Amino acid sequence: MSKDIFKPFDKELFKKASILAKEYHISTEKYEGLYFVGHCVEMPMILFDGKTEEKCRESGVETITVAIATMLEMGNEKHIPKPNKKKNTRQQLSDFIKKQRILLDYLTSFRTKK
Repeated sequence: MSKDIFKPFDKELFKKASILAKEYHISTEKYEGLYFVGHCVEMPMILFDGKTEEKCRESGVETITVAIATMLEMGNEKHIPKPNKKKNTRQQLSDFIKKQRILLDYLTSFRTKK
């Protein structure tokens, strides 16, 4: 692992991470008054946004690439989640989005109460 946090990733390592990142599932949602917000299904704590759905997806691939490259650089390859190849991924996305909406509605309810 590099001691200099501002040092760029090794080119081959970053290329490997970039190839892997394109296999992950990205879910995006347009929120009223906001940009598109997205997350990686296999790594739900990875969040990103963009003015358009396309920009949000591009941001997602970049964010996932950096996350994978970081894990590779740290020697944590075994902790990198495998892309989900299941056919029911759409249902998993739908369930996750429903849960996120409930949470977002709950959190925004505090902003509207006085």
